[in-house]
Amino acid sequence: FDAVELHLTDPRIFYNPFEWKVNERMVGRVKAPISSFHAHMELDPLLKRYVFNMSDNSQKTRKSIRNQLHVAYKILNKHPELITTDNPVFVFHAGAANNEDDREKALARTRENIEYIAITNYELWVQYGKDRNIIPTIENSPVDNQLSLGQTIDEWKRLIQGFEDQVKL
Repeated sequence: FDAVELHLTDPRIFYNPFEWKVNERMVGRVKAPISSFHAHMELDPLLKRYVFNMSDNSQKTRKSIRNQLHVAYKILNKHPELITTDNPVFVFHAGAANNEDDREKALARTRENIEYIAITNYELWVQYGKDRNIIPTIENSPVDNQLSLGQTIDEWKRLIQGFEDQVKL
């Protein structure tokens, strides 16, 4: 293989699911070539405490966004030779609504978090010296869950409107 998409779902990367503190030792142990990064997801049967729903605007979700992007920049900075692309992508899912009646509100909450992603990513890029940028992306969500957001191009456009230069599909 040429490289892997590094899923940040290994619980050893972060100290706990409430603080999302980066484990520096794990950053130092990265050895494989990396093409992209992938955030935690809405559902995880093994790591239920580490669920990450972009339509949740809690402080915990904001810490998760910041620290997941931060660990990617730390890896990019510590192991630049292992990152196989000039500007690697960071994959987020758009999240899931609580129920069908919550869908529009969930889209609005996700949009707020996408704005936070754009701001945070810029801050981290500046903090780490502007050498290489990580490009946040929103991945289309699984169609088997009707409550998943970002399943259509129209929904995706609504989510990132105004942030098209900072967040990609």
